[in-house]
Parts: sequence; structure tokens; C-alpha cells
Amino acid sequence: MGENAQRIRIAILDDDVTMIDRIKKTIVKSELMQKYQPIFVSYVTVNELRWDIEDKSEYFQIYLLDIQVGQDNGLELAKYIRDRDAEAAIIFLTSYMEYSIEGYECSAYRYILKSQFEEKLLETLSGLFEKLKSGTVKTYFIDGQYSMEKIEEKDIIYLYKEGKYTYFSKECGMSRERKAMSEVLDSLTRDQFVLIEKGCAVNLEHVMSIHNLEVIMRNGEKLFCSRKQIGILKEKVRSYWGMK
Repeated sequence: MGENAQRIRIAILDDDVTMIDRIKKTIVKSELMQKYQPIFVSYVTVNELRWDIEDKSEYFQIYLLDIQVGQDNGLELAKYIRDRDAEAAIIFLTSYMEYSIEGYECSAYRYILKSQFEEKLLETLSGLFEKLKSGTVKTYFIDGQYSMEKIEEKDIIYLYKEGKYTYFSKECGMSRERKAMSEVLDSLTRDQFVLIEKGCAVNLEHVMSIHNLEVIMRNGEKLFCSRKQIGILKEKVRSYWGMK
């Protein structure tokens, strides 16, 4: 395998070439460039990037996408990318926060406002580069008396406590373990899961919207958040969506 095949490949899509240059310079001047030496390929139209993916079989691990690219919609492109590659990291770097919910519906990795990109982008890429290079996926193991199960953390939508069991609501169904939920949370990425009431914690990756005290999850389920926790949850979601 050649040198380039082992380097992280990043596609940047924005119809503003000045913004593309700012993104590149921000990364090139950082420690990330020296440590990971990523390869950049820039595009100013949706069709250019789509053509490279479809007809030239270009492969990227990371996509930095604007949402409004001329008359085209970057969200539609993101859905196209997601259909072809379930593992690619899609990061929306844009001025349009009102589209954030639609962005997470196509499993966007992050949503970053352009006004905050210099601070938030490097922070986001640092963790993402490390994850890509290590090739590790955060998992949780249920080791019961009669069964065993490995669950990828990203597949956990929410957790809840019932009796002596902690239940895992997942994209592929439900699992349970005879263990206190506090112990389960200690084994997961703590900043990824937030308590919304006593005995229930949500995975921020799957929170789509919050209305009053109702939390809408990616699978359509609506969960109740206590008044005590709603402020904490909204603060965590704002940070995760890149709104602060």
C-alpha cells in the first residue's frame, strides 16, 4: 500500500474559495498537519464532488460540506454519501444552523458554524483523526450468565433502568443487562450520554430535537426530560451541535 493510501483523505465542498483556503490554512498551521499529514481535495460545486465519488471512485474518510452551495443543497449530497458509505465522517461547516436537525438525520458527525470554525474544527478533527488512525470502535460488552453481546456505542440510542436491569435501546432492537445504570455509564464515553431524568440517559448522537420537556430521538421515539435536567441537556446538545 502506497504512502497516500495510508493518509487521511478529506473532501472540502464550498462555493467560496476564500473559505476553502481558510479551512486548509487552519489545518495546515496546526499540529494535526504534522502528525497526520491529511490529503485535501477541494470542490466548489456539488456535481464535481458527486462525479468524483461516482465516476472516478474517489474515496474520502472525511467530508467538510457547506449546506448551501450555489443553487445546490449539501444535505442532499450528504444523504447520497451516506447511502454509499456508512462509515464516512460528514461534518457540516456552514452559516445555517437552522438545518442542523436535517444534518443529523443523515448521521452527520458534527455541525459547526463558520463563525466558530477555527476553534471547533480543530477540536473535532483531533478526535476524529485519532479514531481513524487507531481504527478502534468504542464498544460495550454484555457478559451474562447464559449470553454475551458486543454493542457499538454509536448504536445505543438511549439507556433506561427498570428494576435490577439496565436496558439498551439500539438501532437493531433492545438488550438488557443486570447491572446498575451508573456502572454502565462509567464504561461508556461519559460526555456522549446525558441523564434526562432519574433512570434514563440519551446518546447525544441520536438526539434530533427538544420541544418543551420532550426529547425526540433519531428513531422517532419521544422521551421525557425532567425540569431539573432540561437545562443541562440543552447545554450539552448545543455544544455537541457546535452552537457554542
